[in-house]
Amino acid sequence: ACPNKVFGCDFKGSFVDLEHHEAHCSFSNGQLEGISEFVEKAVKEYDELKQLLVKLKQRESILNNEIEESMAAWQDIVRTEREKEKEIQQYKMLFSPPDLQMPFQFYCMGSFRGHEGPIWAMASHHDLLFTS
Repeated sequence: ACPNKVFGCDFKGSFVDLEHHEAHCSFSNGQLEGISEFVEKAVKEYDELKQLLVKLKQRESILNNEIEESMAAWQDIVRTEREKEKEIQQYKMLFSPPDLQMPFQFYCMGSFRGHEGPIWAMASHHDLLFTS
């Protein structure tokens, strides 16, 4: 490769060709022609990079707006869900059966003859009481 590659020379060839190229390279021996080409290329590349930067900044702005919109929508969803949870809790409190307690308590006043263990069912017919 040419020693003036850093200035923009793109020569590639054999060692013999390189010696001939160095004698005629537009980037050596103080020739301004090669340097002006190098500067033109650098300016062109700089302009392309500036345009790319502008496009990337626009894209960044669009993406930031989309993120903000998504976050706002997510916050609305969370807020709605919390409100629904509160409503459900209120309905549960309103419509859940209360803890009912009997105002009295049953006591065994005696036992029936013929039974061993608890009585599971009672039925009456006229003056008779049937148990099981």
